[in-house]
Amino acid sequence: MSVLKRIDYIDEMRGMAILLVIIGHLIQFNGFSYNNPTFEFIYSFHMPLFFSISGYIAEKVTNIKNIKQYLLYIKKKTISLIVPYVFWTIIINPLFLSEKFEYNIQNINFSLYWFLKVLFIVSCIYGIFNYINSRLIINNFYKISFSSISIILITIFIIYIGLSEVNIIMYSYSFYLGVIISKYKIVEKLCLSSICYFVATCIFMITSTKWNFNGNITDDVIKIITSTFAFIFFLNLFIKIRIYESIQNILILFGKYSLAIYMIQFYLCSFTNVDIITNGYVNPIVLFIICLLLSIPISYISIIIAKILETNKILRFLMLGKS
Repeated sequence: MSVLKRIDYIDEMRGMAILLVIIGHLIQFNGFSYNNPTFEFIYSFHMPLFFSISGYIAEKVTNIKNIKQYLLYIKKKTISLIVPYVFWTIIINPLFLSEKFEYNIQNINFSLYWFLKVLFIVSCIYGIFNYINSRLIINNFYKISFSSISIILITIFIIYIGLSEVNIIMYSYSFYLGVIISKYKIVEKLCLSSICYFVATCIFMITSTKWNFNGNITDDVIKIITSTFAFIFFLNLFIKIRIYESIQNILILFGKYSLAIYMIQFYLCSFTNVDIITNGYVNPIVLFIICLLLSIPISYISIIIAKILETNKILRFLMLGKS
């Protein structure tokens, strides 16, 4: 695997995405209805966006040519994703953050940090995709066809044996959307063209407001369409936009610590378990602005906690996945 200098616009996208995660959790954890426009807008694309960003970067930094490199790749992903997933799930939550000293493995919530688990599985399968593409000496069409069929079969097998739920298909799609755009310059150039940017903006804005959280198969299709064009839209936006340096630096900081913020923010987003709104209306723009203003200090507090954890090598390894 090669080492790539951090790309500012990717960290900016990650920073924006983690703010959307916090805004969504502020709404979700504090008694607001899931059927409000702000919540449904965010949840129509924000987690697939994370997977697309991960795939986009993975293709730029990964070049697996042999089994040894693949095993090193798996080791790195295990440290950065599975170690904190396991430690937070089975140690921190039930022991350090519980009110009573009662440890019951059957009561442990293994779904809280689902993102880490799914990203690990998708990344491991991508490593096989990357290895096949680097080893096969055939034209690109047959190479991509063979490697794609391989990862589809592996993904179906993983669902069949119960290692992951069927929603991994959507997140795998989002991941490989980022991979393909990053891998083929002609595709990336097309996605960054003015006409594609315009089309992506229109489709994203139209479909993101039509998605329902408690919907059906139609809503699943809308989410896939929305998340596809959301990534193209934000990729164009953060490459081409020139924002105030202070705002840019904040987003880059949040992007660099996005994984740590993701793990810590769960414990900072819940203020009450009382239904704030039962039979009433909240202006979605006002709700978004209020939650955005709250999400910024929550992100800073999470970073401060992460920096404290980084002062100890063991805690940095176990809780943040940094060797």
